[in-house]
Amino acid sequence: MSSASPRTTGEWSPSPVAADRSHEGSRPSAGGLGTVWIRRVRTSDRGALEAMFARCSAETRYRRFLGPRHTLPEPYLTEVLFEAGPHISLVAEVGRKLVALATLSDAHSGVAELGVFVEDDYQRQGIGAALLRRLIDHADRCGCPLLRATVLAEQAWIVRFLASCGPSDTVVSFGVTAVVVCRL
Repeated sequence: MSSASPRTTGEWSPSPVAADRSHEGSRPSAGGLGTVWIRRVRTSDRGALEAMFARCSAETRYRRFLGPRHTLPEPYLTEVLFEAGPHISLVAEVGRKLVALATLSDAHSGVAELGVFVEDDYQRQGIGAALLRRLIDHADRCGCPLLRATVLAEQAWIVRFLASCGPSDTVVSFGVTAVVVCRL
């Protein structure tokens, strides 16, 4: 795909993802995923993001937003679509369907907050890990020394993945794990 492609946005060119199944509990998809593309979000992705959210189970939505959600919170969606402030948002696309969203907030403040949301049918395929790697690379290019994520305590793979990225500190409270990773 050439850089003149309509998929190209900003400094990012879409790129295919080879599934990373290095995290525990992974399994290959039935019939294969096909090509998974990662690209920056576009403002025209609003409907596709809302559709992806609607396809996700209540459990998946709870894991991402740490509480029950029936719709994407409008302030969050606006921040994602318009990359307000020092924010970057990436999506994973299979065919013409968005299947995952990953965000990095405040990369220029010295502490960047990571978030990943993968549709149920595409979990455990390496898409979330690939998105996290892209966001961490971006934070490194921005000179952001600290990464932070807040996840449910049961999502141990994310904590292990982030801990593999550098010295880390975790705090578990009321079933929620906060992890901070130093990238210096």
